[in-house]
Amino acid sequence: MPQRKLFRFLLFAVLGLIAGFLALAIAVPIEQQIPAALIALFSPGLKLAELVTPETGKSFAWSFGWFLRIAILANAAFYFAITDRQGAQLSQECPPPINNQSMGTNNRTAQSLCCGRWFRLG
Repeated sequence: MPQRKLFRFLLFAVLGLIAGFLALAIAVPIEQQIPAALIALFSPGLKLAELVTPETGKSFAWSFGWFLRIAILANAAFYFAITDRQGAQLSQECPPPINNQSMGTNNRTAQSLCCGRWFRLG
């Protein structure tokens, strides 16, 4: 059972990282054309990075590198929280069978079909 939780954690962490990166990639080019509140809604890391990035006398590459690190990690954390919460809700929708009662020849398939989805995250 702990392996399933670790797998679920890693799966949603990777999905959150990918979604956060894509949100930043979409938000940067259109930042000037849409309101800041809308940008902050789907890419909060961009606005956070603008506030937090250190403004020292270092090179542009150093500052830009920190800007990207902060923005991508903040977006990844944001989207991880969203995907992990949805995954936890999916896991809670369909409880396991009571007293290990059989639900047919393949218990997992019958349980997932009973709940209306093909896999169980939990």
